[in-house]
Amino acid sequence: MREITRRTFLGSAGAFGILSASTKKTDIRIEGMSSTYEDYLYRAPIKFGGSVVDRATLLNIHCTVRTADGKVAKGFGSMPLGNVWSFPSKKMPYDTTLGAMKALAGEMVKITGAYKDFAHPIDINAALEPRYRQAAAEVSQRLQLVQPIPDLCTLVTASWGRCGCPRCLRQGAWRQLLPHLRAGVHEPRPLALPGPGV
Repeated sequence: MREITRRTFLGSAGAFGILSASTKKTDIRIEGMSSTYEDYLYRAPIKFGGSVVDRATLLNIHCTVRTADGKVAKGFGSMPLGNVWSFPSKKMPYDTTLGAMKALAGEMVKITGAYKDFAHPIDINAALEPRYRQAAAEVSQRLQLVQPIPDLCTLVTASWGRCGCPRCLRQGAWRQLLPHLRAGVHEPRPLALPGPGV
């Protein structure tokens, strides 16, 4: 059975004249996307998720988007690649699972950067989620991993698309797709895209 998404439903409803599924002027299209990594060693090891951890790798995403009415915004965000808890393995070392997450992140950046439809950022992420899962399976096979990349790891790696609160939506129009989920950043207010120069 085919899964019905909000976009599919609205598109079908528009075809029958029930609803209009037209592009909103605040919908975005991805103009450019890139990623980098930063590695950090902790001053002292910590125990997290049943494992001792002495380092962290941040995935940095830079993105440029254009709204349907022509406004351009740039955004940046960072996400720690939590392979210790999202890809736990007794059969593969830390560097192998981290390398798999980095390879998957690279594929996700390509997939997301190639998406050229105008849509709400949350809808873009929902539309791409099956391709992200497919990329995880392909990366697992290409790297000949003893264990495939778990769904949790795929979701963590793609977590730049999980936040749609109004504050996130205002911060560069793409920040809601970037990993900056920290306590206290959410606020329930109406959406307002940033003005020029923001």
